[in-house]
Amino acid sequence: MNVLITGISGFLGFNLVRSFNKINEVKIFGLSSTLKGNNYQFVEKIYSYEELDDFNQFDVVIHLAGIAHDIGGNYNDSDYDRVNVNLTKQIFEKFVNSSATKFIFLSSSKVYGDNLKDICEDAQLSPVSKYAKTKVECEKWLEENKKEKKIYVLRPAMIHGEGGRGNLNLLNKLLSNLLFNPFASIHNSRSFLCVENFCFLIQEIIKDNVIPGTYNVADYKPLSLSRVTTILSDKKRLRIPKSLFKLISSFFEVLNISIFNRSVFNKLMGDFVISTKKLELQGVFFPYSSEEGMMNSRNSFKKVKQNCKLLEIPSSFEYLVSIITPVYNSGLFLDEMIQSVISQSITNWELLLVDDFSSDNSISIIEKYTNKYPNINLIKNSKNIGPGLSRNKAIKKAKGRYIAFLDSDDVWKKDKLSIQLSFMQKNNISFSHASYGYMDEESNISNKIFRVSSFPITYKNLLKKTEISCLTAIFDVSLIGKQYMPDLRQAEDYSLWLKILGNGIVSYPIKDVLAYYRQRKGSVTNRKISLIFKHWHFLYHNQGLSFIVSIYYLFLWGFNGLRKYYIS
Repeated sequence: MNVLITGISGFLGFNLVRSFNKINEVKIFGLSSTLKGNNYQFVEKIYSYEELDDFNQFDVVIHLAGIAHDIGGNYNDSDYDRVNVNLTKQIFEKFVNSSATKFIFLSSSKVYGDNLKDICEDAQLSPVSKYAKTKVECEKWLEENKKEKKIYVLRPAMIHGEGGRGNLNLLNKLLSNLLFNPFASIHNSRSFLCVENFCFLIQEIIKDNVIPGTYNVADYKPLSLSRVTTILSDKKRLRIPKSLFKLISSFFEVLNISIFNRSVFNKLMGDFVISTKKLELQGVFFPYSSEEGMMNSRNSFKKVKQNCKLLEIPSSFEYLVSIITPVYNSGLFLDEMIQSVISQSITNWELLLVDDFSSDNSISIIEKYTNKYPNINLIKNSKNIGPGLSRNKAIKKAKGRYIAFLDSDDVWKKDKLSIQLSFMQKNNISFSHASYGYMDEESNISNKIFRVSSFPITYKNLLKKTEISCLTAIFDVSLIGKQYMPDLRQAEDYSLWLKILGNGIVSYPIKDVLAYYRQRKGSVTNRKISLIFKHWHFLYHNQGLSFIVSIYYLFLWGFNGLRKYYIS
């Protein structure tokens, strides 16, 4: 059976792909505005919306794509009409005119309005937000144009789980920043839906265990804010009366502060329960209870706050290792760097050099090598985009099983790849790093050495000490997929290492000195001191750590940084 998922790169698409991987007879295809190609694990192929007109190869279409609640004010009414309504009609028309038999549309329980109890599917629809209104419009249009097809309209409660970024994540972050849990007295009643139960229902529909129709979807038992926050947090519970929260929300409303206005108050502390009796009559019994599903989300919150994505793993590799090097006005050091790669004892490599709009002779030096070595390639940027995005362009084109990094002014020892890759292959390791030495601008090697730790590095270890450096880091694409750096002008490599480690992976150290980092005059003291505030901002905003925890890790990072540059 072939299943097409629109919006496959999102939270629900990611979790559906993982759940379908356990069913051998199902092949997954995707439609996405951000992903394209056939290199994603457990997915046959991902198409762009422009290139796929014929749905005849599919049996089921699951339409997840759309704009959800806009907390940040990034979208206007026309955006909702364009994406939620017009895109749905385009997808559905292609489905109706194909041989595909089932269409699953993700609507929302918000079509009923706000602050309701025990609402059944035949209740009057009273959408308030533009988001909910577009869902109602789509539902009516699907019903009018379904012909003889099997149509499933799902109205879920708030879906939560690994990779989600909804209100439950905001609530968890709020709790992490408080010294106590203030919601012990809020005994309201709200429906939730864990993503595992959502995926289970989709599988039941595909197996023909559910007849076509419109269904409310929620975990069978609603939960109060008091119970939810008790599951999410072990902090001491305080019984602050609901009336005080209402007073605070009114005050914030007057000041036009959205962090806790009346809308947020109603959403957190009001009642919203949808009836699931119609699904129960179909014999659908979810594998997880409401509290078990909430506990699954709590466990996922312990991971780094990164978007969960499909693993981009090519079906085959042309090289053992791809070496990624951004270049910007590096003409003085390029020859030495490239020669250190050419002299490696391992020869099954490719070197991808990305020139970031250099104004010196960097390109001419690189072309001298590309004309002689077919495994050395130049990628030219039409404007300066920074080292992180430059590396990403090379990672996208990389054809090696392993991704290694080497900056344009650093060098490797000739047995670097041989030692590190042998270590990784022998022990089936997905991520590793090594010790390195230092040299000056004239390539004079100093006696100073940065020795890596003797133990595998976890996410928390790396927050305390910047141990993994670009010139020694290597990860295995066949195990963790292609990993990309965020769009940051500083700490983009550090952020990538944290992202990898945050998914439960550890980086294994190699004590041997395998490379040399070039220290330029004035780069250590001036640059490091200026980064202190930026690093706190990175911890607090990029990594989502609480204020106190960010201060804690900033202190350890700064202390270890001083040891690294002045004591080692």
